[in-house]
Amino acid sequence: EGKVWNLTLAPPFRTSSAGLKPGTLAMGTKVTVQGNKSMTPGRLEMKTIKVTSGDKSYTVYPERQAFLR
Repeated sequence: EGKVWNLTLAPPFRTSSAGLKPGTLAMGTKVTVQGNKSMTPGRLEMKTIKVTSGDKSYTVYPERQAFLR
């Protein structure tokens, strides 16, 4: 929709444990991100739970998947 969102990933160890490491995705790669958005009206920020690129998914917080909105 032409809006820029701020995405917060997990700490580096947890993110890399999910398989999402530096160099995994090239700059400009299209991804789909699922997570929990900020509850502050108008704030375009999301705590990332899962990142998908093509047929590969990186679930950073598997225990929170039930809470995706």
